[in-house]
Amino acid sequence: RSRRPRTFNEKVVYKIHRDRRSLLVTFADKVDARRYVMAKAPTCGLTTVYAVTADLATVDRATLPRQLVVKASHASGGVLLVADWAPLENRTPQPSDGLCRATVHPDRLDWEQLIETTTSWLRTPYTGPLGEWAYSQVPPRLLLEELLTSDRGQSPTDFKFWVFHGRCRLVEVASDRFGVLGEEFFTTAWETVDDGPSGARSARPTRRPETLDAMIDIAEALGAETDFVRVDLYDVDGRIVFGELTNYPGGGSDAVDTRQLDERLGAHWTVPRRYRDLSDP
Repeated sequence: RSRRPRTFNEKVVYKIHRDRRSLLVTFADKVDARRYVMAKAPTCGLTTVYAVTADLATVDRATLPRQLVVKASHASGGVLLVADWAPLENRTPQPSDGLCRATVHPDRLDWEQLIETTTSWLRTPYTGPLGEWAYSQVPPRLLLEELLTSDRGQSPTDFKFWVFHGRCRLVEVASDRFGVLGEEFFTTAWETVDDGPSGARSARPTRRPETLDAMIDIAEALGAETDFVRVDLYDVDGRIVFGELTNYPGGGSDAVDTRQLDERLGAHWTVPRRYRDLSDP
């Protein structure tokens, strides 16, 4: 809990232990974050919502589409993609799987099992490995929403914009997140970041998306009121769609695992001695 953090990871840990602004709760809440996006970045698309509920048993399965996403609002985890591209051997998660991230084919979805599992999700408090405060303030709910699909019939590429004091400094590209994960790191000028994290790299470098400038504008609008947030967006055939807002990438431990990038990103981030809500005098 250094009072003088220097690197990115050190500053994430500092934020975890010191930042108690209500804005972080809004970012962490998968339901309320959508309202923030509508207010701050109205040009950004949102997924269609089928239901928000504290009890999946109250939702009529027959009213839902064949493919969809089920998410717990209060955790980094507790996500199920019901997708035609999911392997047929995958099973519906069970309570013993915890707040997992999983996929299941619609023909293999056990709705009664999912009710039991999501009930367990909502009863499970979540604060992450280092006590990530914002999650503990989010009311546990389920968000049932549209499944986004790429032109290849799979989960679309995830563009993650690392925004410091309203300026995007790094673009992370995650492809095939539910298959063989590929990761790449770029500057906003779409130059490869060679000292990026050491995870698996994509076999085919991602081309600069035509919507990049628009996505950066959206990310910077969403990050304008805070010192740091990671903004996750999708480009689905030219349609920019909001993913999530992340206060604490990697919990301050493994989002950045090279010393060079840890120090470079840390230099973009000035943490305040005291965090204040916008309503504070």
